[in-house]
Amino acid sequence: MRALFRAIARTQHAEITAIGLENIPADGPVMLVGNHPNSLLDFFNLLAVIRHPVATAAKDTITGLPVIGPLLRKALMVPLARKQDQDLSGLPEAERVKANQEAVREAVEMLARGRIFNIFGEGKSTDSRKLQKIKLGFMAIAIAAEKEFNFNLNL
Repeated sequence: MRALFRAIARTQHAEITAIGLENIPADGPVMLVGNHPNSLLDFFNLLAVIRHPVATAAKDTITGLPVIGPLLRKALMVPLARKQDQDLSGLPEAERVKANQEAVREAVEMLARGRIFNIFGEGKSTDSRKLQKIKLGFMAIAIAAEKEFNFNLNL
């Protein structure tokens, strides 16, 4: 899967320059929070430059698709039930909240296993070349993970 994603990223970008990779430890949990200007390509670009397995948050309308959804879940995508997609997903509010609690639990488990977990803090992809308002969902994941480990996880 990683090779496929790297190939896809390279079809869009001849070269990707990554700055600060030395700040990602060889082991232990890492949480990446980034902006989201290029839809699915943002995740493919991460995989092209980061040599460790990267889990990422993704909207449930993508991870729930037939055929591709299970592949994305195998690629470590954690579904988030975004409020803005509620009309598309058809989830009642109580189920959406419950699904997101499960997503936070899954993200915490990945971090506890020493994985890199990525979330796009804007909460949506945009073609705009300026940073959109950052949503605080990433903080819920970080706090839940740290709380589970008595604030010794060192995210």
